[in-house]
Amino acid sequence: MKSAMQDAPLTVASILRHVATNHAARQVITYGGNEPARTMTYGSLEKRCGQLANAQRRAGVGDDDRVATLLWNNQEHLEAYAAIPAMGADLHTLNLRPCHLWRRDASHRRGRDAGSA
Repeated sequence: MKSAMQDAPLTVASILRHVATNHAARQVITYGGNEPARTMTYGSLEKRCGQLANAQRRAGVGDDDRVATLLWNNQEHLEAYAAIPAMGADLHTLNLRPCHLWRRDASHRRGRDAGSA
C-alpha cells in the first residue's frame, strides 16, 4: 500500500522551491503600510531569496546561527522570512509594535507625573 507520507521534510526551502518551480510566473503582492502595493513573481522571489542567503553567508552567517529582523510586513520582510530559514539559520522576527506602545505609554506617564507635581 502506498503511503501518503511526504518524500521530503516540509521546510521553508522546500515550499519556496515548490512555488518557484510550479508557479514561477504567478504574482506575489505585498503591502508595506503607507507604501503602494508591490508585485513580484514567485520565480523572482526565489532568486532574491537566494541572493539574500548568499549575502548572509558572505557576511558570516552559518547553519544554526540566529538572525533577527526588525522590518515592516513588506517585500523585504517576505524575502528575509523565506531566505534565512532556507539557508539553515534561525529567524527571529522582532515586533515593532511593542516598541511603539512602550514609547506611547512612557510619554503618557511623563505627562501624568508632571501634572501631579
